[in-house]
Amino acid sequence: MKENLTFNEFHVLSAIRNKEKYGLEIIKCLKEECNTNFFLGTLYNVLSRLEKRGYVTSHWDDDDTNRGGMRRKYYRITSDGIRVLENKKASVLATLKLATAGG
Repeated sequence: MKENLTFNEFHVLSAIRNKEKYGLEIIKCLKEECNTNFFLGTLYNVLSRLEKRGYVTSHWDDDDTNRGGMRRKYYRITSDGIRVLENKKASVLATLKLATAGG
């Protein structure tokens, strides 16, 4: 199983690390917290890849009364997702340390 995360995958897993979210919530979080702009198509492609790799699970919300019958799909990070996220975070921090130390 491929363990390496792209930066888009890293961002998305980070956004759902502590709380499950639906698509637009993830985009809003990424914009506010990471100053990163995602298109919906990009986000859903990333989520699909993460789900196929077992790093994310999803479920449909049953409450559609406030959205004219439209249901939201929520995404949650799995324990494998947390593990690869933490590994990538350690790698990014090590790279930043090296970059700030001047190599």
